[in-house]
Amino acid sequence: MNQKISWLVIAVCVVVLAVLLQNKQTNLAYKAEVENRTTFALSEHATLPSDHIYGDVTSPTKIFVYSAANCQYCRAIYPKLKSLVGENYGEVALVYRHLPISFNRGQVSNEEIVSECIANRDGNVGFFTFIESLFGLLPKDEQIPVISDKAIMEAAELSGFTNAQVKTCLEDASLRITVAAQHEAGESLGITTIPHTYFVSTSTVLDVVGNKPYPALSEILASVRSKE
Repeated sequence: MNQKISWLVIAVCVVVLAVLLQNKQTNLAYKAEVENRTTFALSEHATLPSDHIYGDVTSPTKIFVYSAANCQYCRAIYPKLKSLVGENYGEVALVYRHLPISFNRGQVSNEEIVSECIANRDGNVGFFTFIESLFGLLPKDEQIPVISDKAIMEAAELSGFTNAQVKTCLEDASLRITVAAQHEAGESLGITTIPHTYFVSTSTVLDVVGNKPYPALSEILASVRSKE
C-alpha cells in the first residue's frame, strides 16, 4: 500500500514538473514574442525625412498617429494628441502618417496628395495648417467615404494655395508614390483600424487603437516617458 502511494506521489510530481516546464517555455516564448514585436515596432518608428512632425523634432518621445481625414475618430483624437505635445513641449512630438480607412485601402486620396504638396513647399507648418483646416471643415461625427474637392480646395486656400496650384499638385505622380509609401508602412505593422497611435520612447512602444479619452492618453504617455 505504501509502495503504491509512493509511486502515486512520484507520478503527481512528474506531472507537476512537466506543467511547470511547459509554462516556463510558454512564458519565455511569449516574452520573446513581445520583445520581437517591440523591436520591430521601434525599427518602424524611427522618424523619416518624409515624416510630418508637430513639435520639437529632437524630442525623445514621439507619438506616431496613423490617420485619415475622412475618419471621424481620427479627427477627434488629433487635438488631444496635439495638446499632449503642447503640455510636454521639447519632450514629446507628434508624427502624422497617412493610412486610409479599411474600405479605402489601396487608394491614394486627393487630400493626402495635396497635403504632401503643401508640405514640400511649406514644411511641417504648411502640412499641419492644411490638415487642421480640412478637419475643421468636415462634420465632427461623420465618416466620409470621399472628401469633396470643394473642401480640399477651401483647406488649401486657407493654407495659402490657389486652385491652380492644387490642380498641379494632383498631377504630380511623385506625390502619389510618397503617400503610398506611408500606407505601406502602416500596413506592414498589421494596422486594421484607424486611428492607431504608437507612443514611442528610446526603448518602449505602447500602442492605442481608436479614439481614447484624454486622461487615458496622458497616462499612457506618462508610462512611456517613465521608461526613457
